[in-house]
Amino acid sequence: MTRRAILRPLIVKILEESDKPLRFVEIRTKLEEELSRKRLDDKQLSSNLLEMQEQGVLEKRILDGRPKYSLTYSHYEQALTRALTEILNRRKPSEVHADLSDEKLPPHIVFVSPPSYDYETKKAIEEKTLRRNSLTYGGGPMKRIGESRYVPNWDSPASAISSVLLNDFHGLLEPHQQKGIIELIRWAYWLGCRCLIEGNDMGPSFSLDSLISKNKSFAQACIEKFKNDHNRVDLEHTLIRILDLTEELANKENLAEFLSYYYEKFDEYTHFLKRLTMLEEGFVGGGERQFSEFGDFHALVVSGLWRARLLHLNPSFALRSFEETLFLTSGKVWSEFMESIITMKRFCSPAELKEDSNLREIVGGSQVSVKKVRELQRYLKPLTELSRKRQILIAYLWGFSQTTDLSKKSFIPIFEDWLDALEKGRLDNERLIFEEGIESVARSIRAIKRGKSPPPLLLDLQPWNTRDVFEHYPQGKDQRFWENLLKLMRGRMNFRNTT
Repeated sequence: MTRRAILRPLIVKILEESDKPLRFVEIRTKLEEELSRKRLDDKQLSSNLLEMQEQGVLEKRILDGRPKYSLTYSHYEQALTRALTEILNRRKPSEVHADLSDEKLPPHIVFVSPPSYDYETKKAIEEKTLRRNSLTYGGGPMKRIGESRYVPNWDSPASAISSVLLNDFHGLLEPHQQKGIIELIRWAYWLGCRCLIEGNDMGPSFSLDSLISKNKSFAQACIEKFKNDHNRVDLEHTLIRILDLTEELANKENLAEFLSYYYEKFDEYTHFLKRLTMLEEGFVGGGERQFSEFGDFHALVVSGLWRARLLHLNPSFALRSFEETLFLTSGKVWSEFMESIITMKRFCSPAELKEDSNLREIVGGSQVSVKKVRELQRYLKPLTELSRKRQILIAYLWGFSQTTDLSKKSFIPIFEDWLDALEKGRLDNERLIFEEGIESVARSIRAIKRGKSPPPLLLDLQPWNTRDVFEHYPQGKDQRFWENLLKLMRGRMNFRNTT
């Protein structure tokens, strides 16, 4: 291997690991340490650095009066491209999925993720060991037919990844870890809120109550001063309504009442905010955004963890673990995850949140909350390590003819919901299923036994038939799938006839 081939990867490695641009002598010293040499030839190093500059790998800038070297944006862009190509190349075709949940054809969202997890064994499932009575969707977790899970919405990448994280949280972590993480996130969020309300570090004059009071007084003065300007008076009255909502929210004594009020009044707040920006044609700067800040769950949880000194927000990237970096920088993903953990919002109404006994126990000022967060410190590591469970790549395709072929499978998510409803008895009143659907499945089984495709027969008044299921459903060519389906349908018919 040539000296150039040895030096260049080491130079890149040294600059990648550094949290700041490096001088020539600093690069040389680190190279000597890597190569276990007493002295590296300056001319040889200079030649390599010059060629790497010409190729756009690194750049030389004058900083603090000295020339220093750092990697270019182009280098990082190319490195990311290589990483994504590697992810795609090492996947089997069965691990590349298309989003078929939308009826609009053809689909354009394609995503890649590792094999699904069996949440009973806590292990990744290999394709050859897939259970016949289980379904997988979106490259996400396995589920048994009829089991409830978060279904990723791949049109929204952050939401989709958050859903996979939530499934892994519920399926891979032990119950005591789940309980501890829920408490940690809730207390950290409450601490972040309390610090925002109390104005910590800046004194009482910067508390939210004080700022609201000042903004209200200013708005009242404007109403009096511009009483003949109806547009301005309307604007200031609208601002006061928003400040009233924010003030009422800040005065809630525990997390249950706080969240209940936030969700109950959010639509009203949004209405006033739209009216305010329409009147002003921009932002007023009178505290109108402070209500919505309480909905940034990631920022407030991170703030709470930082206040409790469990996180450091500005250390060198070289000193952070990969998990910490992903936890601090992927705010959209974590915010959706944390909102679901804190509020169970997908299942609870504001009234139910208000009566939640666990949320009512989250109470007190910032000093009490700091102590509570520190007591739960041991659960921060398993929380941040959730990000290590998956690598997920999502792409939006445009102009690829292959997407039209995938559109034939667009019925699959709806068919899986139909299977779920059939098993739970929600379709027992559908006469067509039992008058024609059972015979359609029986005829399909006879055709499959003869090595033929089933004829296109109706199972129900739905936009698919037996041929579609055979051709495109993952288990459609498996005779046992059809036999189990026939057994299920006959079982539901017997139950229907005896009730």
